[in-house]
Amino acid sequence: MSSNYFFYKDGTDLKRIHLENIYFLESAGNYVKFFFNEKEFITVRTPLEVLMVQMLPRDQFVQISRSHAVRIACIEIIAKEGVFLRGIKVRLPLSRIYLSELLVRINVLDSTLPKAIPRMRAQGDSD
Repeated sequence: MSSNYFFYKDGTDLKRIHLENIYFLESAGNYVKFFFNEKEFITVRTPLEVLMVQMLPRDQFVQISRSHAVRIACIEIIAKEGVFLRGIKVRLPLSRIYLSELLVRINVLDSTLPKAIPRMRAQGDSD
């Protein structure tokens, strides 16, 4: 999908969803809730697996558990306790089977320091 939005059916109307407004998705069977903040959401009748493959851009969304997917740009903290999102007070479960895919899709810097930092030599130093 190359556009930044798609439409969903609401009764007889078609309504636009802008991808940048989605924080996370929560599925229950064939239904998925699109959350736009902690409390505001819409429900569509489409399995999460179908949305992840056919509708949501892989570079913007990642599945983190059997029933949850998030917009990568909304992730604030990834911890053992779950995934915390920027700007809203929500902790989503993180399944081990989805962790490796999540880590591949984000930029991770290693913050551990080496045991010994080698001494930098100035130009002209010799052994």
